[in-house]
Amino acid sequence: MDAHKNFAYSTVATAPSPAASGTSLVVAAGEGTRFPAVPFNATVWPTAVQPLTTNAEIVRVTGLAGDTLTIARAQEGSSARSIVVGDQIAATITVKTLTDVEDAVSVVSQALSVETAARVAKEDVLSNAVSAVSQAVSVVSVAAALALGTANAASNAASVVSQAVSVVSQALSVETAARIAKDDVLSQAVSVLSQQVSALSQGHSALSQQVSALSSQVSTVSAIANAASNAASVVSARLASVLSVDISTLSQQVSVLSQGHSVLSQTVSAISQLLSTLRGGTTGQVLKKSANADYNWSWQPDLTAGGGSVDVTSNKISILSQGISVVSQAVSVVSTAASNALSVANAASNAASVVSAALASVISVDLSAHSQALSVHSQAISVLSQGLSVVSDALSNEISNRTSADNAVSAQAASANNTLSQAISVLSQQVSVLSQQVSVLSQAHSALSQAFSVLSAGLGAVQIGGVGIAQTISATSFTNISGMSISVVSSAVYQLDGIIMHTVSTVNVAKFGVTYPTGLANSGIEMQGVVSVIAAGSDAFTTATYVRGYQEAAGMSTVASVILSAAYGASAVAYMTRITGLINTLGIAPGTIQFQALVSAAATSITIRRGSFIRAYRIL
Repeated sequence: MDAHKNFAYSTVATAPSPAASGTSLVVAAGEGTRFPAVPFNATVWPTAVQPLTTNAEIVRVTGLAGDTLTIARAQEGSSARSIVVGDQIAATITVKTLTDVEDAVSVVSQALSVETAARVAKEDVLSNAVSAVSQAVSVVSVAAALALGTANAASNAASVVSQAVSVVSQALSVETAARIAKDDVLSQAVSVLSQQVSALSQGHSALSQQVSALSSQVSTVSAIANAASNAASVVSARLASVLSVDISTLSQQVSVLSQGHSVLSQTVSAISQLLSTLRGGTTGQVLKKSANADYNWSWQPDLTAGGGSVDVTSNKISILSQGISVVSQAVSVVSTAASNALSVANAASNAASVVSAALASVISVDLSAHSQALSVHSQAISVLSQGLSVVSDALSNEISNRTSADNAVSAQAASANNTLSQAISVLSQQVSVLSQQVSVLSQAHSALSQAFSVLSAGLGAVQIGGVGIAQTISATSFTNISGMSISVVSSAVYQLDGIIMHTVSTVNVAKFGVTYPTGLANSGIEMQGVVSVIAAGSDAFTTATYVRGYQEAAGMSTVASVILSAAYGASAVAYMTRITGLINTLGIAPGTIQFQALVSAAATSITIRRGSFIRAYRIL
């Protein structure tokens, strides 16, 4: 089809040459732009007259360059004429224009017939698909209900298990915290007692060694004292009974005494050497056995952190030193007595008595001190033993209590574990059932998706017609509302809904109607709306405030008739009219449904507001 343009008109400024057969002409300056794109047909006729078959020629414009037109002469059965300057030329409607339209309509009609036949076939398939979808939806609904029930049961079981685990966890946490606290206290008490036992054991060991060494020393000194006493008694007896014995006998006795003196001196020397090891040391040290041999000791730090052992040992050393000194003096006296027989004997006897008394006193004091020290240590050991016994009993009770608690917690844990295991087993079974149901649901969903795909392909898009720019209608005959129309095809069913928002210029009656394709059956449209403002919260719907109208298939035709007529009460109010309907196009040709409006009196108007719409859902 040729291109078209409104008001494509000009006059000839330069005629073709020759005038009756030339193929080029020039129009008025600057008016070449009025014409459409080539090729197109144009009519040329004289100025100041109407174009007729006797004075006009149809030419075909094949080229347009600025204001110069290239033309083919005598088109569409017209005759060539002499074109002169001043003739009129216009791209008018000719037979070819209408023939092109008719040809296009024929092509469209044929295509529409083919499309209609294809749509009918698709609708049959679509009907079957809808049935399949309905069945699939039913299956999916049942499966979803079962799945929901199983999921709820699984959720409840999981909640019970979670609560049981929480209770056991809290009990175990409390028990663990209590045990840790008791362990810390018990560990500290045992550590303190262990340190005390260790110190007392070291002190007791050192004291035992000292007592053993002192006992050996006392035994040695006692033997020496006895020997000295016996010697003195012998000397005294012999001096008393044999004063008359000659000097040689006395000399022999003196010799014997000298030998005894020698023995005594050696003994004293040995004792001095043995006791010399008791000297030395520093404040706070005590004697300690260095080896298993007799008199093998050394000064060591006092591990008992006490202060009495050093003083006692020092006293013993002092007393023993005094004893040695006394013995040394006695030996000296005995030596002197060897020179003076009787004096020596008496001195020896006196010295022996002194030595015996001194040793007895020293030994008594030493033994008393050691006995007291030993008694103190024994009491400390007894107290420690009692404390250890108490700790042992407490530890035994604690172990017993912990064992019982462990058993209880183990039992609770085992019970909770059994409950958890059972719940998990039940949950696992439910999950398995749920998985199977989900699988069934997934298959049903897949089938449903495929069915909806088929359904969507058959239904096509929803149609919506709407008013984009406010339209004022003042005619007293039905006038189309621009944008408020939908197209329908044959053998389909459409659900309609829409809203018309409008105002009136003055208080007047406005009416609404619809045009339809011919032959509709089983169809109907209802319109309803308010005609005056109703106060908020009021339920005053009366004929004075609310109107409605209905049109069924018998009243539907290509010429609109009134569906809703209302006298609107105010000019400044935006009124709303609601549209609902069902259109069945079975057995009719495709067509258009167009909404219209009118006013009942001249010089009044109704304005259809922007946003008014009509929407059509094809449901079959």
